[in-house]
Amino acid sequence: MMNMTLKSGTRRQAGWMACVWLGVLLLALSLTACASTPQAEAPAGGANPAEAGAPTTSGGEAAPDPAGTGASGAENTSEAAAPSQTDAPAPQTEAAPESAEAIQAKWQASTHATTYVLGSDGKNSTCAQCHAPVQWVPSMDEMPESCYACKFEIDPPPPVIAEADWTHVECKICHQTKKKEVLPEIGWLEIAQIEQYAVVSSASELCLKCHHSVEVAGHLGQLSGGAHVEMGCTDCHDAHSQTASCSEAGCHATMDAGAVIAGHDADHSMVTCSACHDASGLEVGPDAAGNWETYHPQPADPAEKVAFMSHNTVLEAPCDRCHFAENPWSLELVEQPAP
Repeated sequence: MMNMTLKSGTRRQAGWMACVWLGVLLLALSLTACASTPQAEAPAGGANPAEAGAPTTSGGEAAPDPAGTGASGAENTSEAAAPSQTDAPAPQTEAAPESAEAIQAKWQASTHATTYVLGSDGKNSTCAQCHAPVQWVPSMDEMPESCYACKFEIDPPPPVIAEADWTHVECKICHQTKKKEVLPEIGWLEIAQIEQYAVVSSASELCLKCHHSVEVAGHLGQLSGGAHVEMGCTDCHDAHSQTASCSEAGCHATMDAGAVIAGHDADHSMVTCSACHDASGLEVGPDAAGNWETYHPQPADPAEKVAFMSHNTVLEAPCDRCHFAENPWSLELVEQPAP
């Protein structure tokens, strides 16, 4: 009986020892597996891979980098999802608006600041409609219909407006003002006495409120034609100084690029653009200083030659306009080739 008990105890002890050894073996195998597993290299600075820009798998390992840029590549950062500032097109820089002082200086030097006139009869109240619209007094027939309901009378204007009272073509003629501030939008001051403005669709329509033909000597309107038929007034003329230059308006860049153009040479340095490129048949010839000009076809004084530039132009200038046989200037004969 005792023998059986000892054997049974011995077997239990052997089973327990086997379990212990099996556990030790499994632990050793587990430690060996852990030691042999390659560890992903931690990003510099101990940062999380996702924060460092390296895409990761759900197991924490670095995912393959198909672009080959590595963890630091800009293509893999969260910011790289949007176009970079360097790849975006450069913004267009708009010209800074002119200051009020600069515009005022331009106006002071312009023809709009010196419009005082006297007619051949010594009067100027009618002239003021365009030359000084604030001083112009309309007749009842020239007042808008909205004024008729008030049933008032307008006294005839004085026949002569003194130069000291003459305000020329000032800012408010073409721009409405609000609390003494000139607004950028354009409009035509139609009736100054009631501050009534007429709506205009373009700067050219505004200019033609005055610059049109009237039955007064020397007042020939301007209409574009030929090569300039699609051009607006302010495409060439500065809106405030009224000056214009064929070479500086940005249209004829080839003239400043060293291009060889027939007639653009030292022999024609005293010849204006219109003298060659006019298409309206104006008289052409040199003035007292030797500058070749085109002249007004209906000057106020028929005995006086007044330089006048047509806005009807042609690109190909006809040389035989001046270089014709027996011309009064003894210029060399140039025969125009047949078309």
